[in-house]
Amino acid sequence: MDNWLNWIGLAKRAGQLAPGHNQVQKAMNEGTAKLILIALDAGESVYRKYHLWAQNLGVPLVQAGSMIDIGRSMGMGPHAVLAILDKNIANRLATQLGVSSGGIKFDRKRKSSSVRVSQRSEVRQSTSDRSSPSSSRREHQEPHEHGRTGSRANGQKHHGGKVATRTANHSNRGKKD
Repeated sequence: MDNWLNWIGLAKRAGQLAPGHNQVQKAMNEGTAKLILIALDAGESVYRKYHLWAQNLGVPLVQAGSMIDIGRSMGMGPHAVLAILDKNIANRLATQLGVSSGGIKFDRKRKSSSVRVSQRSEVRQSTSDRSSPSSSRREHQEPHEHGRTGSRANGQKHHGGKVATRTANHSNRGKKD
């Protein structure tokens, strides 16, 4: 585990951490967020949302680590975003990440950033080069009788671990003998 992740654990133990979207939003609305940390593997919409919000409020923003590592440092599951509520811990965390100015420091008047920890495009390239499991599954699917694709041919449906097959003749449905 990287040393900077220890500062997240310290912030949690000190009660100076807002993990997750709801708590980060609350901290930003109340003006208690001193630093926003977004995981490198967080979605583009998450990054855009908090980047613009932090820029408007003048809160420093840092992008580092993975969701899993950030969650583990807090003793929780994966987290894409968190806020540090203590100024000293925020400064130490930024120093550990090699950012002397505390992340992307926004000036409320100029609305411009001075430092960025990571290049977002590099992260996107590395994750988009790998084919996702869902896209590889689609390549191997065969068309159904109605022209749709799926992994089960001949009208089969999946029901709780069992595969049920539809009958081909639907003309008797609803008729009494």
